[in-house]
Amino acid sequence: MSTIIAIPNECTQSSLKILLDKIAIVFKWENQRVKDVTFDLSEVEKVDFMVLLLIYKTIEFCVEHKCISGDCRILHNEYVKGKFSEYGFWNLLNNYLENPRNVDYTDLDFLNKGRFFIAPFPLLRQDNYHERMRDSFLPKIESYYQNQSNISSTVFHCFGEILSNFWEHAVSDTKSIMIAAGTKDYVEIACTDTGCGIISTLSPVLNFTLSKEEVLLRALEKGVTSKQATNHMGFGLWIINQIVSKSKGRLTLISEGYQVTNIEGNIKVEKVPYWKGTIIYVFLGFSSLTTVAKVLEKECTTDIKINFQ
Repeated sequence: MSTIIAIPNECTQSSLKILLDKIAIVFKWENQRVKDVTFDLSEVEKVDFMVLLLIYKTIEFCVEHKCISGDCRILHNEYVKGKFSEYGFWNLLNNYLENPRNVDYTDLDFLNKGRFFIAPFPLLRQDNYHERMRDSFLPKIESYYQNQSNISSTVFHCFGEILSNFWEHAVSDTKSIMIAAGTKDYVEIACTDTGCGIISTLSPVLNFTLSKEEVLLRALEKGVTSKQATNHMGFGLWIINQIVSKSKGRLTLISEGYQVTNIEGNIKVEKVPYWKGTIIYVFLGFSSLTTVAKVLEKECTTDIKINFQ
């Protein structure tokens, strides 16, 4: 019996729950080698880089965890192929289906095609990506945002904090990938992996009596870290959350079937379809951007209403 995973016609960051509902089944297929699986993207007319990232990571997971047999197919149209190619995913995707042992990330790097964006960027532990980001990406970001040091420093700081957060919570190297896109007016940053997830790594160091929603919410608090008695300060997600709140931006944090969203300072926690691992999405507009320095000058004291659903 064939299995078809059909991606909706319009699929963007704002409709992630619909996409997650379509692909959640693959995380039940580990080592099952399910036959005759088709990922159908042939009707897709609108897609963004966040969705492309999750589709790629889903197929990567299926291959590396022996979820599917060799007869997996991807149906696509020219629009979808163009989008995957634009963001650097097309060759990776085909390599995973044809010969996953030869997948090569070395060509992934900062691109500038009339607007600022970073191609898929693997956060692998064997290389010093902190230095690579500082030496390679930061000068290009500063060059793009000429004479706007507040923007370039804040954007780069968000990259660094997201990278550190994924390394902190990943028990093993699960090929986290970060990608960003933007213009002179805004930036979007997304990162995901298919590892243990924030909830699983934080629960043992918090309190096992806390619900999963509460654990995920606590991840945004200052000083919360899964690496106690180390130099990890637990400031990464707290800093990003504060910047988002003060800048009237958006933050989405998804892990293991739960989601926290921060839209202009309003936080909501809810259950969503399962994703094995963690997803982070950040949107910052620059018209009301608050820098890291300003966040640290005076911590936010405004009460934030939390809506549990």
